[in-house]
Amino acid sequence: RYGPSRRLFHLLVQAQRLCPLITDAMHRVQRRHRLLEHHADAVAAQCAQRLLIERGQLAAIEADPRFTLALLTGNFAGGAEIKLGHFDLWRRFAFGAFGDDHVNRRDLVPVAVREAALRGVVPTSVVVIGDTPLDIDCAHAHGAVAVAVATGHYDEAALARAGADLVVPTLEAMAPASERIVRLCVERAG
Repeated sequence: RYGPSRRLFHLLVQAQRLCPLITDAMHRVQRRHRLLEHHADAVAAQCAQRLLIERGQLAAIEADPRFTLALLTGNFAGGAEIKLGHFDLWRRFAFGAFGDDHVNRRDLVPVAVREAALRGVVPTSVVVIGDTPLDIDCAHAHGAVAVAVATGHYDEAALARAGADLVVPTLEAMAPASERIVRLCVERAG
């Protein structure tokens, strides 16, 4: 039989054998953590760059007196404000329609139109700019022009197949496409 000191000795011997394995596992975890941090930093930098571009494009559209910017999103208003406010985009939108206004995205266009009317804006036509087939469907459900931007999970071909009235590859292409958007609005109202 082993006494307490003998058992402790055997435990220490076993711990020494496990120590390199534990140390190796800790190093692997630390390497993965550093890679994840690096990846997260790269993604954050890409998002920030994209949002700065979006802010510039919003400013260009905002400066055109033919357009009034409103936000239509399935996000709740508070969540949208937090997400967009962080990048100083929230203030760009005078009003909007949100997931807390209605659970069905299709029903947000009439909410946005009512919000516009409350602010004295009577839209002659509505343009929904989005990056998914759901955004296109939302626009068409209410006779709005659907402009799709291929910056999300769907490429230009998929957005065109979904029935977008106009597909642009990037947000940078929005400003040059504004005349085409106006023509689409006139045709739709026509």
